[in-house]
Amino acid sequence: MKAFDLHCDTIPIIRRNGWDLVNDQCHVSIDKFAPFEHYVQCFAIAVNDRDRGQVAIDSYETKLAYWKQQAEKYSDRIFWAKSGSRFSQ
Repeated sequence: MKAFDLHCDTIPIIRRNGWDLVNDQCHVSIDKFAPFEHYVQCFAIAVNDRDRGQVAIDSYETKLAYWKQQAEKYSDRIFWAKSGSRFSQ
């Protein structure tokens, strides 16, 4: 089985609650990827529409830093595909 999933709220939710990408609280968890032959999970990092200027930048950078920390922590199980060429690996 193959899956392609998109989420814009996972990173802020797990960060806000002190969880990580291995959890039993969210729809998305690395442990839930195991049954799939191929699993692609796309994460978006959104900022609140009301945030402007440095507040918006800080919000984005905080969420991005958290994603990078998670990607490093679980680098033996996931990878950051910065281009489509990574999908052929």
